[in-house]
Amino acid sequence: TFRKGQQGRHACKAQRIYAAFDLPGLLVKPSEAQRDCTRRLEQFGVTRDKIAGKSLLDLGSNIGGTLFEIQKYAPGKCLGIEYDADKVAVSKRVAAFCELSNVAFVKGDVDKFSKRSAGGPYDVVFCLAINSHVRKPKRLYRTLGNVTKECLYFEGNASTDVQSVEQRLLSAGFK
Repeated sequence: TFRKGQQGRHACKAQRIYAAFDLPGLLVKPSEAQRDCTRRLEQFGVTRDKIAGKSLLDLGSNIGGTLFEIQKYAPGKCLGIEYDADKVAVSKRVAAFCELSNVAFVKGDVDKFSKRSAGGPYDVVFCLAINSHVRKPKRLYRTLGNVTKECLYFEGNASTDVQSVEQRLLSAGFK
């Protein structure tokens, strides 16, 4: 489940693990998951030269799939911020099991976090399919502008108005 705006929690109909990823000693196959993190990163054009040694922030990190899958690109420090404490607990257990010392997960509300509270800014920021789940969308875009040093990977939700997002990101300083 996940928080859905003012409407409480939303249960995923797929009844599968949220994200597929491949770590040494732990594999979640794409056929077992709702989201294929390898495919998602490929669609964004993410490559090792864009990630190696960089600091990464994943807002709405869910169970950590994006940060886990991106480990193959040798990032620097990585932080996942997730609203749901149960998902944070799973992420932390996976990171500990796989001995990922560069990855941390914290429970946090995207509507309340800031560059300072997130320990940023970050070289690379992922904001994937959360814009419809925040209560303060204007604040989200301003904060994205403040926490992103080099590159933002943004994915909207099915109901996202692309032109509106583009304008908000431009207003927040993105090119």
